[in-house]
Amino acid sequence: MASGKNDSSRNSKAPTPARALWNTLARIQITQNYSDAQLAELLKMTQREFLAHKAGRKDISILSALSLSEHLHIGVEALFNGQIDYTSLTLHHGGQDHLLPERYALKAMSRMRSAKTFLNYVEERYGWQTRAMLLRKFQIKESALVNDDALVNVRLASDICSFVHRYTNDLQPIVDMGHHSFNTYSSSKVGALIRTQEGMRTVHEFVVSEILGKYIEANFIWAIETISNQGCTVSGYPNPDVPEVEEMHNPLMCALRTGFTSSVPRYLGFRNSSVRKTACIWQGDSRCRYEIQFPETASAHVIPFKKRAPELELR
Repeated sequence: MASGKNDSSRNSKAPTPARALWNTLARIQITQNYSDAQLAELLKMTQREFLAHKAGRKDISILSALSLSEHLHIGVEALFNGQIDYTSLTLHHGGQDHLLPERYALKAMSRMRSAKTFLNYVEERYGWQTRAMLLRKFQIKESALVNDDALVNVRLASDICSFVHRYTNDLQPIVDMGHHSFNTYSSSKVGALIRTQEGMRTVHEFVVSEILGKYIEANFIWAIETISNQGCTVSGYPNPDVPEVEEMHNPLMCALRTGFTSSVPRYLGFRNSSVRKTACIWQGDSRCRYEIQFPETASAHVIPFKKRAPELELR
């Protein structure tokens, strides 16, 4: 009996990295219909080397794994943990690389232009290589980002925020990411629409009623509760017609929305507003509420973007 217990325990252990990798390679080979010769070429190996390694489930070099991951446009870690959207992978390599993985395609109520602003922030702040690695990690190709009005799940914004926060352990870069939306939107039709308005009161009313739900995201319903010449109070709650997605309300998304909200005066040439959050669904309130203090008209200077930070490495 002891022997049987030991066998069961041994069989229940997680596979070694080499075996886990070969399990993933076997599935990739089946789903992509690769021959041994084709997969060997992608791994930068001869067919004889590939077959010898495959027979013994031997380790392959990290350079071979990187070569395959770059061809498939996925993070190299996915080859070892097996977390690959195989349906999306098949579509990408079948000429439909504009499609999103299910994680970002289902229950989608945000606009792609919003995700692009956050990726643009990553590129400007941490370098294009970091942006490229991030897209591979999410198994998304640049071609999927082309249509600004395409729908995407709010998880993409949340995952980008989580990546930046994991390496900075600071909410300020997430707020800065919200500020940075101005850099992308200002030269788009969203910026052109916002600039048709005059005055702090009018522009905030327009953004809340006409821009957020139509051009940014419809996960929340936003409204202005009070407004004066000095500031306003904006509140929002989850749209009851939208499927619940946990990532809609968490501290990172709150910081992101704070940054975007404060950037509205910049479309009229002023500094950012001062924004203070006074209620939060994540903390148990019925809605999120932001107190916005408009900038002084004398401070009509746009805050420059911070200098580029060191590139981040994916773990």
